[in-house]
Amino acid sequence: MVFGLFEKGKIELVLDKMQFTHGETITGTATVKLNKAIQARGVFATLFAEVTSTRMTANGMQRSTQRAFEFSLPLDGEKEYSTTSYTYPIKLIIPAANAVKAPEGVMGVAVQAISFIAAGAQNTKWFVEVKLDIPKGFDVSKKVQINIG
Repeated sequence: MVFGLFEKGKIELVLDKMQFTHGETITGTATVKLNKAIQARGVFATLFAEVTSTRMTANGMQRSTQRAFEFSLPLDGEKEYSTTSYTYPIKLIIPAANAVKAPEGVMGVAVQAISFIAAGAQNTKWFVEVKLDIPKGFDVSKKVQINIG
C-alpha cells in the first residue's frame, strides 16, 4: 500500500476484556510508537457510542449515524513525541444506561417506541479510540469496538 510510506507510526490498544456492562470500568493499555519525532497536541482516549438509524424515505432507504455519547480523557499533553515507545494505562468508566441520550427529537419511552416503528431499525455500537492529535496533519489513532450490554 502506498500510504504505508507516509505512515507516522501506530498505536497498539489492548483492553483487558471486550464485554462490559453499564457502570463498569474499561481498563487496558495504549502504546504509541512513532517512526519519527513529531509535535502533537497530546494523546487522548475516547469512549463513544454511535447510533446508526435506517429508515424508509420517498427516495428509498436512508442511513444516518450520530454520536449518542462521547467522553475523552487526556493521557499525555502537548509536546514533541520522539521515536521512543510511550505506554499509557487506560481507565474509562462506562456511563449508566440512562446517561446515553437517544437520537435528537426522541423523548420518553412511548415516543421512542412510536419513533422506532416509524423510523425503522436502530443499531448502537460502542468504541474505544486512542489518538495522537497532530496539528495540521493526519492523526495517529486506533479504534476498537467493544460490547456493552
